[in-house]
Amino acid sequence: RAPRIDMVRLSALVPLLLRSAPPDCCRVSPRWLRSAPPRSSAGAPPPPLEPLDPVAADMQGGALAPPPPPDPASDAEHSAVVEVEQRSTGVVASSGPTPSPFWLTRHASGAYMVQVSADGRWYLCEHAADPQKLVAAAGGTAEGVNTSALFELQRVVAPEKEREQEAAPPGGALSFVERTKRCVMRKGGRDVVLATYHNIGMMDWASLFWGWLKASAIDRFFLLELDGLTCKAARALNVSVHFECATAADMMLPPELTHIQKASALADWGTTAESAYFKFLRWKLRFVELLAMQGVDVLMADVDVLILSPQFVPELVDMNVDLVISSDARQGSYDDNVHCPCSNAMYQRYTFDWVCAGLFYMRATPAALWFMRQAQEMMDEYTITDQDAIQAVLTGHTQVAIPQDKKRGNVSDGVSGAAARRAGSWLKPIWLEGLGATENLRNMRGTQPLNAPMKEPMWLRLLSAQKAKGFTWKTMPLERYGNGPILVHHWESMFGRSYGEGKAQLGDAPGIGGFRSIHANCNTKSWLAQDVRSRSFLLQPKPLK
Repeated sequence: RAPRIDMVRLSALVPLLLRSAPPDCCRVSPRWLRSAPPRSSAGAPPPPLEPLDPVAADMQGGALAPPPPPDPASDAEHSAVVEVEQRSTGVVASSGPTPSPFWLTRHASGAYMVQVSADGRWYLCEHAADPQKLVAAAGGTAEGVNTSALFELQRVVAPEKEREQEAAPPGGALSFVERTKRCVMRKGGRDVVLATYHNIGMMDWASLFWGWLKASAIDRFFLLELDGLTCKAARALNVSVHFECATAADMMLPPELTHIQKASALADWGTTAESAYFKFLRWKLRFVELLAMQGVDVLMADVDVLILSPQFVPELVDMNVDLVISSDARQGSYDDNVHCPCSNAMYQRYTFDWVCAGLFYMRATPAALWFMRQAQEMMDEYTITDQDAIQAVLTGHTQVAIPQDKKRGNVSDGVSGAAARRAGSWLKPIWLEGLGATENLRNMRGTQPLNAPMKEPMWLRLLSAQKAKGFTWKTMPLERYGNGPILVHHWESMFGRSYGEGKAQLGDAPGIGGFRSIHANCNTKSWLAQDVRSRSFLLQPKPLK
């Protein structure tokens, strides 16, 4: 998960940001780079990229396969064009995957030319017939190219030294209550705040998230930033949707839940109580609690939830229960049991009641506040994620976590012997064998623990408390609020198609195929990231009839 300085960082943003740019100019945002001053001597190579992030300090530019050699018989003034494709390892041309550096050359206008050969002959530009496509062209100089080959670099992250001098908090001088009021939407007779959270590593997804908010007539949201960088970066990029920012300081949690050694785009994705990721998830639930305490309903959506319809919020409000939460049941043809547990057809049956903490609507009621506090207590006591904690409070079992005795270590992180112990108030999970030829319960390769249940007395107490509080909840139907497996299952017939193609066409009532949202979770972001031609309408937000 380390940040990379490569062409993915440039080109992945082009389809997302072209919409707000003039038709003859690409806007890109290389989050980790600034350009060194260009050399003026004739024939000198363009300047290399200067990395800002310490993790990337030893990297010199990006990864791009060398373009095919120019045809000697062709006119030097003629631009021979070849298509450029984006891969997971960088941006490579169809001639092969061998990486090579790229350089930036400053144009008199202040924009930059992205050159992909050391002599400056080959460069990137928009395809004349399809501005959503980048191509490599030969010929021309930084002063003699069409503006479709010029990129505006927009700094979204300040160098570390400058960050230390910036004392203004991301939320500004406004109190948390005042910021909350600025984010309120009136829907179905209720005050609703759309909340999300992420760090700077998800900024390219955030651009897509904002685009679909605007397309679905949602004009504001509340952002919980996780790293001290995201709020200012979002303000530099977001030009269409109003938002306010909250930070860890607003959460008013004990130091052990807010202290992170060094905030950056490189997150610690472990699930020990000390990991940055676990703390992020804890802030998220506290954020929801604090908003509900202001008397507003909370619609919490991960930044990879794409809202496709103006009916999205009103329909959730109309469900008239304390909590409406999205389903994370596995259905359809998606089969990636390693990255998406139980997606295999034979294991999907074990997920029929799974819920997803990445999308839920919670009313500001005493019963809902009780539920949210129970989930946080569950996280703290048993060192489990927000999703496993919410699942446990609702159904009496986790999904993939083994609840742990906090005083005796962390089972799932490989601590063995006397240092680790499963919490005594829980039963053992189901152990499902991996699907590989050599994976079995004997050698434990690929084995996954699932659905660890509470012991009956604990579950009966929780059910009794739910009844006493009058807590009510329901699950969003997958046929309207799709998850990652649904995204993959309908990729060829729907989500991978462009506007006007097959079922993905304007005129379908409301949303595409009736979907109000689609969540690219369960390792399915790669399906969109690998859409090298930007065919999918999901990459081009606009209002759907």
